[in-house]
Amino acid sequence: MPPKWLVSSTPEPGSECPPRTPSNHPTSQFSSPSGVTSKPVRSVSSACSNTQQSSAAALTSISQPAKQPPLPPPKPVNRGNAAMLGKPNRLHFSFIFSFFYFRRLSQRPTAEELEQRNILQPKNQADRQAEVREIKRRLTRKLSQRPTVAELQARKILRFHEYVEVTDAQDYDRRADKPWTKLTPADKAAIRKELNDYKSTEMEVHEESRIYTRFHRP
Repeated sequence: MPPKWLVSSTPEPGSECPPRTPSNHPTSQFSSPSGVTSKPVRSVSSACSNTQQSSAAALTSISQPAKQPPLPPPKPVNRGNAAMLGKPNRLHFSFIFSFFYFRRLSQRPTAEELEQRNILQPKNQADRQAEVREIKRRLTRKLSQRPTVAELQARKILRFHEYVEVTDAQDYDRRADKPWTKLTPADKAAIRKELNDYKSTEMEVHEESRIYTRFHRP
């Protein structure tokens, strides 16, 4: 809202500006004292037009909304903090992968353990082939230098008998038999009765645990 002095001194549109200057007008505060030459006062019509223009400018500035202050610049995003990120990015996945990779490296077995488990070969291909050739040569030498039959008989390792006893045997199936699959109901009842008699008469049971003894149905 414009100040009171501006409203009181501003004429309505279409009316002539009154040839008066109010006592509370700002120009009256700067009036020169008596005896001092001052600048010529502007005409009433020019003062009236200037007052109308200033009033219109004041009303226009009041009707327009005030400008908002500029927003502060955005804070830098910490790429290492997953909570500040809206969605996972490539840096976040690389951090997780590197952490998991170094953790797996710290837990992997040593070279000695891999050699004991026959996973890591301590020798190269040439050394292994040379070792195989040495084993073959040693075995061939042992076979070529083995003792004869006479030496083995003299050392009582081989014993031969001139007479061999032969006995006739009945030919039968030597495969494993499953007699429990061929039991008759009478055989099953006899087995249950024998088990019950053994538990009731021969098996030693504590008196307080005898009530928990399980007997088969007759």
